[in-house]
Amino acid sequence: MINKYDNLNDEIGVAITGRTKLFIKKVDDNGNIESFAYGIAFTVNEPGTVFIVDEYLIDQIDKIKFVDGDLVEKEGMSVSAPEKSKIELEKEELLKRLAELESK
Repeated sequence: MINKYDNLNDEIGVAITGRTKLFIKKVDDNGNIESFAYGIAFTVNEPGTVFIVDEYLIDQIDKIKFVDGDLVEKEGMSVSAPEKSKIELEKEELLKRLAELESK
């Protein structure tokens, strides 16, 4: 599944870990992505399409296509999220709780 988001930040303006911008520069006639850029902060100065996606998608870019203005998985392939460790899950919870406390 390909997750696409509206924002790099949460509702209180805190950057969400694990998200990045994906800029599709060039695709072939079948929608295969031939040229792209990614990162948190970059300037777009050429035609293309920008998505906000999970960072792990970048390593699996060969499994997706750009078709009719959307990102789709190639037939027979699937994008998968890496398993999070117990420490990563706990860290996310703590950071979320900290952001909630700071917003009060």
